[in-house]
Amino acid sequence: MELRYLKTFHTIATLGSFYRAAEVLGYAQSTVSDQIKTLETDLQVTLFKRAGNQLSLTPAGERLFQYAPRVLNMETEIRQEVGEVSALSGTISMRVPETVSLLLLPLVQEFHKQFPRVNFAFNACTFFGIEEELHTGTIDLAFLLADEYKSPGVNVEALMDIPLTAVAAAGHRLAAMPFIELAELRAEPFLIPTSDCNYIQMLEKILTAEKMELPQIWRMNTLSAIKQILASGTGVSVLPRMAVQPELDAGVLVALNWRPLQAKLLMIRQKNAWQPPVLEAFMAEVRKLGAAAVTPV
Repeated sequence: MELRYLKTFHTIATLGSFYRAAEVLGYAQSTVSDQIKTLETDLQVTLFKRAGNQLSLTPAGERLFQYAPRVLNMETEIRQEVGEVSALSGTISMRVPETVSLLLLPLVQEFHKQFPRVNFAFNACTFFGIEEELHTGTIDLAFLLADEYKSPGVNVEALMDIPLTAVAAAGHRLAAMPFIELAELRAEPFLIPTSDCNYIQMLEKILTAEKMELPQIWRMNTLSAIKQILASGTGVSVLPRMAVQPELDAGVLVALNWRPLQAKLLMIRQKNAWQPPVLEAFMAEVRKLGAAAVTPV
């Protein structure tokens, strides 16, 4: 069944006239008549009946008239959703660690150039409640820096490895040590970014395995605050390498000779849920970023 024939039928039934329908649709009246004949042949029914100059629907026509708007509305929705990519619009709401925000910003800027009608909402990172927020539509997507994330209601994609580096000020007492034992960190304030969950759990696993606690833990809400405190000579931290590379290059901070660590950048979305085209397009670009990533050393 041709959808344009269904549209012609619906227009005729609404206006009560083949002639007026032809004018509205921009067809010759013979074209309108041919389309209805073809539609009737396809459905093996008669859709219209005439009584003098009066045009009315047959019982089959009345039934089709009830279905037609639903089908035509669905066609409109499909065209909007899978039509021209340049027409993509909407808002993508995400839970994003701060360092991942820095990683995604160039991609977001390029995405905006291609799809200027798309808006973004970056929300502070959280580990707990992601599945519920995805399920309720509070967020569309979540990113985590972690070794893993398991939950039955979500799909998790590992995009790339993110090296983690123990850092301190260039003049810190630990900077010249050939290798740092975990016990050495006990005497220092250990700065933890609450905005970059959840790779800190990896450190907690190490501490648990070695039956050790860090007595001085400072939880800071921004990376800039942590880097400022570190640069002043106070404390140590373990941060994604990409977050401190400018300070390492400038000699403000140094990488400590501690055990190598790395987290995975995870992209998380609701399982078995329809994804809007705008979200699918964005995730495709994020996957390209992950595929093209070269892990720094």
